[in-house]
Amino acid sequence: MLSIVLLRADECDGDNDIRIILQLLAEARSLRRLALSRFHTAAGPGQKTRAFDSKKEPNTLKTNFGYWKQFLTYCYRVAYRGSHFTTADDDQRTPESCIQLTDGQENAWEAAFQSAVKQDRLALRNAMSDLSMALICHEFGGNRYSSPLLSFCAMLSVKPHTKTWKEPGNYNSCLSGVIWVAQLIIFHASACLEKAELGDTLERIEQYCGKFLKQNTETPMGEILGWRLLLFTISKEVVGPHQAQWDVDEKVLTYRDVDLHMDHVPRLLLSDFQQAQHLHQLIIESTSSSSTSD
Repeated sequence: MLSIVLLRADECDGDNDIRIILQLLAEARSLRRLALSRFHTAAGPGQKTRAFDSKKEPNTLKTNFGYWKQFLTYCYRVAYRGSHFTTADDDQRTPESCIQLTDGQENAWEAAFQSAVKQDRLALRNAMSDLSMALICHEFGGNRYSSPLLSFCAMLSVKPHTKTWKEPGNYNSCLSGVIWVAQLIIFHASACLEKAELGDTLERIEQYCGKFLKQNTETPMGEILGWRLLLFTISKEVVGPHQAQWDVDEKVLTYRDVDLHMDHVPRLLLSDFQQAQHLHQLIIESTSSSSTSD
């Protein structure tokens, strides 16, 4: 059996690296007023384009940044270092047997480690930014799960404690958080390139969005955007845990594992009426007794 356990955000390795990436994310968010309304994921035909939502509550920010911390740790343990998952069957495939780092991703990891060893904070910041961009902006070809980001997002679909699937709405929220952070990282990288006089921020953003944040492309973000569309469709058909559901013949109504047959309704109404009548009689008798005693 494949052991699938994702770390909480506070259990991640590499405290220094994590602090650096959080600082990058915070810095990117502080720059959000620079025409962020024009930063959006490319919409498909007939779909309305949504501007980047820069306003997030503190708890939402913590959750979204936590996804990226988990992803970097997952990528390091599974994709870069390997031998993280265990199986009872040697022939069973594991996520790390599917993931294939690109040359750019491997080089970015090496640069980040070298900077951390040398304790070169500025170089580490740049390396972590380059690494994040390399993990977002690439094409995966025929095997989507060769992408570390898609492999991680697939893991997010499983509840860690019960090993069952997350509800479509909850899983969609996870993907939404990952998309938001990816957009933030792309914006930060584009703004830094403009500071270095290597291009205009908005032009860079438009290039990245058109190539890597567009549906129907063999890119991690394109695939995730497609997953979200499917989840929206599925969510409309899924009955929530607090909703009543009819059977196929519409003769049995089920609510929280309690079945109500339609031929039981008259008896149920009669029982409720009898109870109400009994309570009414008790109230009248109580009122009469009080009046007599007075």
